[in-house]
Amino acid sequence: MSTRSVDIHTDPERLQVELLRKAGLARRVGLMRSLSSTVVNLARRAIRRRYPDLSDDGVLLEFVAIHYGRDLAEEVSAYLQRRRK
Repeated sequence: MSTRSVDIHTDPERLQVELLRKAGLARRVGLMRSLSSTVVNLARRAIRRRYPDLSDDGVLLEFVAIHYGRDLAEEVSAYLQRRRK
């Protein structure tokens, strides 16, 4: 499998891959968690920009619908309603 990205020059990419391979497990997991968190936050911000009148729960439910399907979003919505009672 090639690691070559079209938008990264060969030398910096090679260095980045080498540093990732040398990093310990805790460091790699930390980087993965940070990247995942950033992606989720960016997705939620995009939803908020597209639907500025949505509540926080509405943004969450739209995120779930987009990434996991409407059926799950409806189940999460029902769960949130039950939890509030």
